[in-house]
Amino acid sequence: MVICVFIMINSRCARRVIGLFLLMLMVLPIAAQDQLVFERGSDLMAITVNKVDSVKVEKGGTFLLWLNGTTDAVMIDAMRAYYHRALPDTLLITFAPDKVTVCNPRMDQLSVECDGFNVSVTATGKRPFVCLTRGRCDDGQLTIAGDTMFTVVLDGLELTSQHDTPLKFVGKQQVAIELPQGSMSRLENCAATIPQTNSKSSSCCIYSKGDMAFRGEGCLMVTDNCRYGIYSAGSITIDDANLIVSNTIKDGVHCSDLNFNSGSIALTVNNDAAKGIKTTHSLAVNGGAITGTAAGNVVIDAGETTYCTLVKVGADFSMTGGALHLVNSGRGGRCISVDGNAVFAGGNVTLETGGDGGEYINALNEPDYYSPKCITVDGDLHIEQGEVNATSQGMGGKGIDCSGSVCVGKQGDDFLHDGSLTVTVETRGDAVAHSEVEDFRHGCPKAIKASGDVYLYSGRISLRTSGIGGEGLESKTQARIYNAQVEAVTFDDGINVGQHLVVDGGHVYCFSTHNDGIDSNGKITIKNGVVASISVHAQDESFDTDPDGFFVYGGIVFGVGRGRVSVGEADQPYYSTPMQASSLPISLAGGRYLSVCDGDAALLSLLVPEKVANAVVTVSAPSFVDGASLRLIEAEHLEGTTEQYFHDAMLVGGSPLGCTPIIDINVNQQNVY
Repeated sequence: MVICVFIMINSRCARRVIGLFLLMLMVLPIAAQDQLVFERGSDLMAITVNKVDSVKVEKGGTFLLWLNGTTDAVMIDAMRAYYHRALPDTLLITFAPDKVTVCNPRMDQLSVECDGFNVSVTATGKRPFVCLTRGRCDDGQLTIAGDTMFTVVLDGLELTSQHDTPLKFVGKQQVAIELPQGSMSRLENCAATIPQTNSKSSSCCIYSKGDMAFRGEGCLMVTDNCRYGIYSAGSITIDDANLIVSNTIKDGVHCSDLNFNSGSIALTVNNDAAKGIKTTHSLAVNGGAITGTAAGNVVIDAGETTYCTLVKVGADFSMTGGALHLVNSGRGGRCISVDGNAVFAGGNVTLETGGDGGEYINALNEPDYYSPKCITVDGDLHIEQGEVNATSQGMGGKGIDCSGSVCVGKQGDDFLHDGSLTVTVETRGDAVAHSEVEDFRHGCPKAIKASGDVYLYSGRISLRTSGIGGEGLESKTQARIYNAQVEAVTFDDGINVGQHLVVDGGHVYCFSTHNDGIDSNGKITIKNGVVASISVHAQDESFDTDPDGFFVYGGIVFGVGRGRVSVGEADQPYYSTPMQASSLPISLAGGRYLSVCDGDAALLSLLVPEKVANAVVTVSAPSFVDGASLRLIEAEHLEGTTEQYFHDAMLVGGSPLGCTPIIDINVNQQNVY
């Protein structure tokens, strides 16, 4: 049996290391013929245990060993120690500029062949083993074959291959890759000398036919110049390890399933259509941090688009903790793309796209467009807890784009906003194609877009759009708001639904500068909560519905727009300007509160951000008395308010100061049209 001992010391810890070294000699079951194997420069030195008489540490960390019956000391410089449970079974491979040194204590079960700097290890037995690798080589390779489970320790290994994959595992058993704390290892392949026709196994920095597990607190830097950085035909699990994957040509990390529990992954993706992480099945983020930057552009071939994406998931995505910070500046770039369902149940997510969308002719020979997207999900999206921040800078950008339903919070959540769930989405670009003269817009930016239903159960949701066509929240079907706090400040509609919007609680604030505050192609029903909607453009409405499609059954409602609101039914008193705004001279100066007053007391006040000529006002509250005569006034500010919403944009109660009377109104439960 051979025992490999590598000890890294400095003067501060020398005495402690020697104590541990001598203790190891005493407690390990070492036979007289067993050897201690040391590194000495680029060589290995083996000393039979029963020949060691004494050990001494000199200043600077040099070891002196005296052998039995000798007076001359053996000097061993830069000794290192590596801890491992299976120390006696460690296969040591050291790469050097002029040779490869192999220490194989298990020749009966491990076959090692060296062809220059290419090392092939074949496990013939079933017993797990450890392979410790160190040193540097500018054109070498390590291949391990066999169906035995094993661990590869990358202890400062720097390995580049000019012709193949530098680190290759061709067996189907799981391989564990350990990165010792404080170590930095590097792997690189070479595009200039590796044919592009090579197989996947010969076009990577690390290839594994089976599952892989990365662990330890060290760091591994992977530079891919060919096709793949890390490729596993099975799954990959990461615990504590730190991976840096750069210069990705196709996929930085490729596997069937990825379980990321702790540690870090740093991605750099600059190639067009390349992926930082790509799974053919699932991705689970349970801790740690994934960061990434990308600058690759969309590739259009025969009308089909392929996008540069930092995280591409072939099935379902889940996140329960940790952090994601991804920035993609490429044309049409994506940060996270999920083919299945996505669940965010914890952690912190910050995403940004900086490239533009564009027009192209699709495979059906029809005009089409592509858009950059922070999150795109083909299935359903659930955001249950944590913090999600998404910003899209370019033309046609989408913050969140979901082909299924979107749920924020969980059904049954009875809290409004306790800080445990925050969704902030902003787009800053214009539509991909637009003409105000011809009145068309294609490829419009959206903060949140859903083809299916939207359910906002809880949390704080902040939506901003500033470019032409930018909408806050869009559902092609219906949206239901329960205990969420929603604030949408947008160029186009703050909220747009295809069929029905239901507000059954929570707080909703929408302010649109160029379209409706809230728009439904069907109905809007308000049952409970606080809802404020403002539109300051042309003839656009605060609440835009089908004829007689606005229903008020409870809650506090305040709308200011320039188009008539078509109230169909109300269970509590309301007022809505009864004709087109042009025939009623309500003009609001902007930057002041519009207050509904009973005498000198304000019942409800709304801060109107911009000037609105010929305004249409819609207001309802449980405090209104059926048939009461009230009046509308403008106020500089209010004092003594009892309730405040939307950063004091809506106030309940109080006394208005600096008032300008506007008009007397009557509130009624009957339709006054």
